[in-house]
Amino acid sequence: EARRKREGFHYAPNTLFSFAFMRKKAKSGRPNLRDMSRSSNLETLVTHISECLDKLPSRGKVKKAASSYLDQRRTSLRCNISATDEVGLSPEDVLALSSLEACLEDFVTSLDTLISLKSKRTENRIVCEKRIACLAYFFFKNDLPIRLLESLEVVTFESRKLICAIITEVVHFQESKDYPEVAAIVARYFKPRAHTLVRLVVDLYEHEHLSLICGTILRNCFRYDIFHRECLTKDFYVIKSFFTKYMISSNFEVISDAFATFRSVLDKDKRKMSHFLFASYHTFKDLLNSNMQSENYVAQRFSLKLLFDILFERQNHKFLMEYVNEKDNLVLIMKLMNVKSPAIGLAAYKVFKVFALNPQKTKEINNIMCKNKSTIVSYMNCAFEVQKERADTNDDMPCP
Repeated sequence: EARRKREGFHYAPNTLFSFAFMRKKAKSGRPNLRDMSRSSNLETLVTHISECLDKLPSRGKVKKAASSYLDQRRTSLRCNISATDEVGLSPEDVLALSSLEACLEDFVTSLDTLISLKSKRTENRIVCEKRIACLAYFFFKNDLPIRLLESLEVVTFESRKLICAIITEVVHFQESKDYPEVAAIVARYFKPRAHTLVRLVVDLYEHEHLSLICGTILRNCFRYDIFHRECLTKDFYVIKSFFTKYMISSNFEVISDAFATFRSVLDKDKRKMSHFLFASYHTFKDLLNSNMQSENYVAQRFSLKLLFDILFERQNHKFLMEYVNEKDNLVLIMKLMNVKSPAIGLAAYKVFKVFALNPQKTKEINNIMCKNKSTIVSYMNCAFEVQKERADTNDDMPCP
């Protein structure tokens, strides 16, 4: 209590405060970090973040507070908020959360200031690079990337955005030619921890209020080989997590972000992905076909769009030939052409044309098409009219 009063934290034990009020009080107790002239100030900043993380309330406590809040205020509405978005915890917990948010703001400000000074053609460019390297060293020394990601479930909304900004900024340093010393420090930290970090963020993705934050982090991480290769493991952990949970979610924002994130995996290295898709053809085909048979309308449409894009990618020729030569795949696509939704029917029809245009059809494929010749011809005439109408009205749902 004496330390809090000395540092400027004054509160009544039985009073609940808003975070804006607590942040205003907390700022008076933190050191002035605008002048990052010495490495001791950088270490102090990182140490404050580490101490705040140690004082955060437990997940169970936050979950209980969130449940109580939702029962009282949102009984008739479905929302994706955590208890920390409105005060429902003790003053000590509120103080820890607001202090962490303020420290993260200082960290982002300090890093942005050093980067902007480094980008200017001044005599202090070398000094700024050394300070950024020093800040990165202390940041990784306390294992803050993993600890910050583990705290995403309990921190405030603003803190989540700051953590996302910090992680993505730090990740981009690892291949930076302007900061070779910083790049070496970042690469040395992430190399043995890439597996842990990717799977941690993928697991956090299941919480709907964290999905967009986690999606942003993953897309930025997958731009680099050290993280991208974690998607191509033999156990298919990342791919199966997306296909079996996130890409069939009932939440439109989650499912859209999941497909956008998976597309970033496919687009990173198309040659490498083509080899992976062909080598794991049966597993990937089963996951994709399963999603196309889902009762989730959005999942069906996005899955058909994803399949179409994969088949029409020139690098995936081997995967295409395997897919269009299987009778079960053709039967599934023809079933989807006959569903009530015209949008799904047209999306399936686009994939069907790949089967029809294949010059090396198998005997089974030829037999199926011959038996359904009249039906296919009549469908093509109807599909042409529907496509023309949709083109005139610009009636199409955006795909990630």
